[in-house]
Amino acid sequence: MDIRARTHQTSTLVAVAGCKSVTFRAWRHRHNLFPETMETKGWSYFSIIDMCVLRAVVVMTEHGLAVDDAVWHADKWLRLNFAALLEDRDTSYLHGFMRGSSASSGPTAFVDEISGQVSSTAPDHWPRDASASFISIGPEENVGAVLAWARGAITIFDLRAVTGHVLTELAALQPETVATAEDTRRIVFGTLADALRPKPNAEGDDT
Repeated sequence: MDIRARTHQTSTLVAVAGCKSVTFRAWRHRHNLFPETMETKGWSYFSIIDMCVLRAVVVMTEHGLAVDDAVWHADKWLRLNFAALLEDRDTSYLHGFMRGSSASSGPTAFVDEISGQVSSTAPDHWPRDASASFISIGPEENVGAVLAWARGAITIFDLRAVTGHVLTELAALQPETVATAEDTRRIVFGTLADALRPKPNAEGDDT
């Protein structure tokens, strides 16, 4: 499964992401979603990561986030997290957003998941007219600290649920694209068996 290969048509993209075609066209043309795909002539094709990005935009807008903010955050930042999740690499999977400014910044804020620092509001980090704040939440993050940052209220969503939705819907449409349930069980149990298998000691003794 090549998660970056843009081989899926628009009809598959919107069906998997749970987005109406007319809504997707509006987001694409008016809000600059997937701008790189606008440069190609003829039919547009999209990747599994693109499907996750679009699904994230659907989820965030359904929970009150402005389209511009949702598109910017999903396509610029969450795309990296989705790639890591789909490739089984460590990444932050809990993300939160709130409308307006956080308690730790000026008009907008973004907390970098690697450094933990609030990014500046410079144009290369954040749109000047952004109306929301975002945070990536680590597994050991203190809930009280997150709520304090968000001035008491925040919407949190799990990127694993987004990728799970995309893979499930894609498998229903194109079973050959995604690993089967049997393949998944074989991989999972094979990994567990490898982890539990006794390892030889430093002298090479298998006992």
